[in-house]
Amino acid sequence: MSVSSRCALEIVVCAIGLAIICVLPVMSGLDHWVQELLFDRSGGGWLVQPQARGFSHLVFYRGIKILLVLAGVGLVSWLIFRSWVAGWDDLATQVSVGLAAAISIPVIVGILKQSTGVSCPVQEEFFGGAVLHVAIWDQLSNWTSQEQSLHCWPAGHASGGFALLAARLWRQNNGMEWKWLALGLLVGWTMGFYQMARGQHYLSHTVATMLIAWAISSLALLVVVKLQKRREAQEKNDLALSLRSENAPRERHKITIIHNPTAGRGGQRTVTEFVADLEARGCEVTTLVTEYSGGAEEIAAALRPEDVDVVVAAGGDGTVREVANGLLDEAIPLAVLPIGTANVLSQELRQPKDMRSLVACVLRGLPTSIKMPFADATGFVLMASVGFDARVVQNINHSLKTKFGKAAYVIAATREFVREKGTLVNVVIDGEPALAAHVIVTHASRYGGAFVLAPQAHLRDNHLTVVLLKTPGRWPLIRYAVAILLGRLSNLKDVEFRNATKVHISASEPLPVQADGDLLALTPLWITLSARSLSLLGVQPVQDRISQARR
Repeated sequence: MSVSSRCALEIVVCAIGLAIICVLPVMSGLDHWVQELLFDRSGGGWLVQPQARGFSHLVFYRGIKILLVLAGVGLVSWLIFRSWVAGWDDLATQVSVGLAAAISIPVIVGILKQSTGVSCPVQEEFFGGAVLHVAIWDQLSNWTSQEQSLHCWPAGHASGGFALLAARLWRQNNGMEWKWLALGLLVGWTMGFYQMARGQHYLSHTVATMLIAWAISSLALLVVVKLQKRREAQEKNDLALSLRSENAPRERHKITIIHNPTAGRGGQRTVTEFVADLEARGCEVTTLVTEYSGGAEEIAAALRPEDVDVVVAAGGDGTVREVANGLLDEAIPLAVLPIGTANVLSQELRQPKDMRSLVACVLRGLPTSIKMPFADATGFVLMASVGFDARVVQNINHSLKTKFGKAAYVIAATREFVREKGTLVNVVIDGEPALAAHVIVTHASRYGGAFVLAPQAHLRDNHLTVVLLKTPGRWPLIRYAVAILLGRLSNLKDVEFRNATKVHISASEPLPVQADGDLLALTPLWITLSARSLSLLGVQPVQDRISQARR
């Protein structure tokens, strides 16, 4: 049975179960029988006194609530950080929809609890209270009038525990999904039984909450599956349109991979899978491993078009920059296997995320020629900058970067934020002078991963886009960072965008210059858009053809 069919079946079963609990008044008999086991009629007290505020209340009432809230805050923080590191992918979708479902469960249960007018055991005359027993069946049948103080159906406290059922969306396989379901049921019933032992809820109240939570989690999983299928279909459609051309190249078979073994975590596993998929298509694959900084450029420069159909740079943006410098003005197209920290170029190209589509893009994708920007005599693909981010790149701990990826940048950025001096940079843009605290010269729209810095910039532009962040200091840095995270940098009054082909950058003291995530030089220097070309493979460079085909 497919996941979609199973989710639909679960929703139907939960709806039927909820209807049975609501409709059959005989459930009230079972409820009373269970509550009798938890009530000491001779002493007139419950297994756990409703007014008790001891250790059990701290653990099973307040403690679990606090832990669940902290877990939610932690997940939101992790989601923001991960989307910064890897962009918005399937896992981010699963977590965000799961969080929305987890939040909606106690919200929906709370709304029902406030509006249904059902009594709690502790309120009823049968258990020493002052009101008659009112079940959900009574309210649905309009047999009794609703009392303002009756807010006991479904079980509200247990909804926090059952909200963990939504964590099933973060499954890696079915085994993991059922473990999350088991955890949600365990925590939910622990919280539910504690409230039953205090006389706050009947068994049917907790069962109703469980069914509501399960149905919501199934609906959320169904939404995630539909979104993933739509994304996969869109990627395949974009790839198919990019391959559809009268001038479509013959399928490439001679593939050379230039692999930076220090890039990212788990990179070797990705490269091995990529090679296996290529060889399964009958390709002749050669993997060359870099041994030192600059080695990728030397390897690429030694390749010849008659020996290689396509070169794949397996690494981060720095590795891609080195390979690109080695392939300048050659007829060999460059593809990217993103295993680095940020992988900005891969996202700029909108490369397929699944391995099969990426292999198809490498073998049959249409190459697009772009002009290569240069910082003095060294080429780069995406962007160069002077200012805060360049100082972060200069002072990053490379061993931490290898182990922890983007987290190393957070540590370095925190350190540089404390050290921020507010040095101004002199910029000459096609002969026109300007001053700024931070300067980014980009040939792409994205920055630092999935964030859009300059939406108007494009790899195929015949000009560079200069971004001037004009105000020095720590608080402006925070403002700029938040604006970049939200994609609203262009709305700030002290940020200026200019087009240029030649930019000169200098300062009162030599400042570091980073390009494509690597330290490149010190100021002063020239940044220019050269006439030298690079052939790139990807989906984004052919988006105009895709849009035209759709029209």
